[in-house]
Amino acid sequence: MALLDMFRPKWRHSDEAVREDALRTLGSDDLQTVVEIAESDPSPRIRRLALSRIENPEVLERLLHSEPDHEVKKAASDQAQAAYLALALSETAEQSGAAIRKLIHLPFLARVARQAPLPASREAALSQIQDEELLATLARSTEDVAIRRLAAERISSEHLIRDLALTEPSKEHAVALVARLTDPASLEAVAMKANMKVARKAARDRLEQGQDSKAENAAAGAEVAEAASADAPLEKICATIAALPGELDWTAAETAYNDLKMSWRALGGAAGNSRMQKAFGRASEQFEGRQERQRAALVAARKALCDRLEAARGAGVGEVISEVSAQWDALAVLPARHQEDLDERYRRALRAASSRHEEARRTAELGATLEQLCAEAEALDASDRSASRAMAGLRERWNSATQGVTVSPGLAQRFSAVEQRVEASAREEGERRAEEQRVAAAALTTALDALERVLELQDMKAVRLAMKDAVAAFKHPGDVAREKLAALERRFAELGERVQGHLAKLQHEGEWQRWSNVNMLEQLCTEAAALREQAGAAEAIASELLKELKALQNRWKQVGPATREQSRDLWDRFKATCDEVYAACQQRFAAIDEERKENLQKKEKLCEEVEALGESCEWKEAADRIKAAQEEWKAIGPVPKAKSDAIWRRFRAACDHFFARRDGHYSARDADRHENARILTSLCERAEAVTQSTDWKETADALKALQAEWKLVGPAPKEESEALWKRFRTACDAFFQGREAHFADRRAELDANYERKQEIIAQIVALAAGDLDTAAMERAKALQLAWREVGPVPRETMDEQRARFKEVCDRFFDSYRNRDRVAARDVLSSIATEASRFRNRMQIRRRNSPDAAGRGAEAGAGKDRD
Repeated sequence: MALLDMFRPKWRHSDEAVREDALRTLGSDDLQTVVEIAESDPSPRIRRLALSRIENPEVLERLLHSEPDHEVKKAASDQAQAAYLALALSETAEQSGAAIRKLIHLPFLARVARQAPLPASREAALSQIQDEELLATLARSTEDVAIRRLAAERISSEHLIRDLALTEPSKEHAVALVARLTDPASLEAVAMKANMKVARKAARDRLEQGQDSKAENAAAGAEVAEAASADAPLEKICATIAALPGELDWTAAETAYNDLKMSWRALGGAAGNSRMQKAFGRASEQFEGRQERQRAALVAARKALCDRLEAARGAGVGEVISEVSAQWDALAVLPARHQEDLDERYRRALRAASSRHEEARRTAELGATLEQLCAEAEALDASDRSASRAMAGLRERWNSATQGVTVSPGLAQRFSAVEQRVEASAREEGERRAEEQRVAAAALTTALDALERVLELQDMKAVRLAMKDAVAAFKHPGDVAREKLAALERRFAELGERVQGHLAKLQHEGEWQRWSNVNMLEQLCTEAAALREQAGAAEAIASELLKELKALQNRWKQVGPATREQSRDLWDRFKATCDEVYAACQQRFAAIDEERKENLQKKEKLCEEVEALGESCEWKEAADRIKAAQEEWKAIGPVPKAKSDAIWRRFRAACDHFFARRDGHYSARDADRHENARILTSLCERAEAVTQSTDWKETADALKALQAEWKLVGPAPKEESEALWKRFRTACDAFFQGREAHFADRRAELDANYERKQEIIAQIVALAAGDLDTAAMERAKALQLAWREVGPVPRETMDEQRARFKEVCDRFFDSYRNRDRVAARDVLSSIATEASRFRNRMQIRRRNSPDAAGRGAEAGAGKDRD
């Protein structure tokens, strides 16, 4: 852990896992902290978690503009849009309207247009949708009739209008859609296939009227051309009125307008010509409205300047007066009835503003003086003893300058604050000096009390030390009150005389004590020699000998000095013996050091092995090996004391590093899985929300998108994963099973229509093969009407069946039109055949006659006659 982490809040810790835990503990009252984390945390994942805790869409939008990570920015945008969607679906008009203006996701806008509780919200959302395909979807699927109508009105594509006309369930709306169609092919499709009968009829009527309109337009054009020459003077008057100026010359413009009106009346006022009357009315309204708007604009501009003068306050009044005066003079002149009142108001406002400007100038001069006094006061060093006198002088100058004048509360507070600070500093200085005097006196009293206590001690050294401390204390007594210092000095003199007597007594007693210490020191020298003999034994334990040696040395110190002539000899004997014992122990310690160095090498190898595993991601295998290394560590003996703590910290740090990484990995994995579970739960809720939808295509596409999104989400916790999948699968299956059932019923209906149309085709074929009389023609027309009444067929058979129907109809009507010509041709052909047969019979009969040869010439002549 970094040193600074001890002084930071947990959500600013250097460890990402600690920051994440801290973020999860923040409540609803810590929104500002959550926003700061979302702005500044170095980890994109932490920032994304923080963003998920923020519900305010405006805060989310501000954050996403400064977010560098694309994924986090997208998450923030999606969350902001979802928050705006929730506000857009509220029942508060102002809140809903503001949220709709922020929505940019087309699916969200479409949802508001369909589901918003307020009609105004639905219309506002619809107005932001420009995609005509989406508008067509809304026009087909929305329950609100007004929204369906508005959506259809905003569509300009011919094929989309045609598709809507084919399926629109409202009669009035269907007819309106047909009226917008211009392509004959589209009209023919609607006439053949529209669900509503009125739509089919309207399309047929449009097709039939198509040819007639061309002739009518030509006739109308001729009439317009004839009337144009008669309307030319009237149109010129209208154009002149429309071009009249406004504010440049009010009187001239009104005079010209009145003259033009008189000319209009002189021309008869376009009696009976409603078109020109309307044109004259529009031109007059435009001129009068333009004059009124220009007049209102100038009045509003002058009133705004008056308002600005009247509202001007403070130091900027002079600039406002100059700007307003220049702008007032630059404005165009109004008619007198408007100009006089505004001029009077302007003069009053100008006088009042000038007065305020002069007052502000005087106030500014006073403010500068008081500002200087405040600056001088703030420059004073409150800790200086002369600051109180200087502050009193500044107070006199302040009172003199402000006599009879209202002072700015800010300046008064500044000056008072400095004055209070100087007074408080003076009080603190007095209290501090009193405390210093008390402490100094207490120190002298403590030294004297200690000196008085040593009178009861038998230690000359302690007595001399206490006397030395007391002399040093009174040599530099510090800031002590004069009367108090004199009393303490008198007490010190009395105690000094008593201490000198006590020292003389202790010195006399000490000489007798030294004689008695000689025997005790001789005994300690003998015990030291015995320790030297033990140190030579192989089984001797060096550490135990050293403890006994140290105890012996402590006893020597407690005995005290011997007589002057024996003290040095006894000490030399004792020290030499102790040195020999210590040297023998050091030899033993050298062997121990070698063994500990070997242990150190073993432990260093374990450290290297564990450090090598520190970055491993084979969590189980590496953890098992590190635990085994920890057991081996325990089995190895101690290492040199100087290295013990360092090698242990190294081994512990290597182990902790690996296990911290492992714990962080598992924590992050668990957090990710919980986050994934939340996302999957959201996907389940979104899938369940559309389970009962009958908007088959849009909902199917949405569910497929959810399924694709599901695949991109990582695993959830094991105990939740299966349940979430079943829940999501159940929601999807419910919709798709409903769609399959719907389309199965629809398919059966389409197949039935196909069979019915096949029967109609067969009947027309049978008519064409039979008698082509008037009854057959009426029957054929009835079959055509029956064909149009039959609903749609399967898409894959539609074109082929329609072509077949057209073919058999064309064949029937062609046969019907040609029936008389075919009959006449058949009669002539029959007559010619019979004539040919008759001639053949006659020729055969002549050749077989007995007198055929004798009548050859006659036969030739007869042939010529024939």
